[in-house]
Amino acid sequence: MDKRTEKKPRNLATIVLDPPPGPFFKTMFFNRFGLESLGEHKLFHFGLMRAGGEALDTCTCVVPGSCLAELKSSWMDYLGKIGELPDDDVNFTWKPSLSKNDGTFFTNVAQVARTGDLGEFRFYNYSMGFAWERRRVGGEATQKIVPQPQGLFVSDLKLHLAIIVKLFESP
Repeated sequence: MDKRTEKKPRNLATIVLDPPPGPFFKTMFFNRFGLESLGEHKLFHFGLMRAGGEALDTCTCVVPGSCLAELKSSWMDYLGKIGELPDDDVNFTWKPSLSKNDGTFFTNVAQVARTGDLGEFRFYNYSMGFAWERRRVGGEATQKIVPQPQGLFVSDLKLHLAIIVKLFESP
């Protein structure tokens, strides 16, 4: 084997994350969702809308492409275990009004779960600088890093599943 292919990247480290159960900075039910590309990253737009179109609550999260790449396998396994078909009539172009948006969060840790006919996305973040500093001082991270809870977003299960399918579908 070529020696050059055996080398690990110099700045690659493994960190251990231990997401807490909460409390989350933002918790909301949503019935509208938009997915927008921002280079290799994705904007997740969550909204709770009345039947007449009035926004009751909105929030946007930026999820880096590297995070999504890490999630793909486990989230696709999650879909396979549920075994239900997602809603195929979802408009993923919805965006909140800037005047109604309740902030934009950076998320580099995400989890999914379901209970009955509800699905949830849990978003967290951690400081990459803190992880690197810990590695620099003591080698590999031996203590778990506790990311900060950012958002808990709950919807009906069909919308939840449709989002995951859309997120990882081939272009």
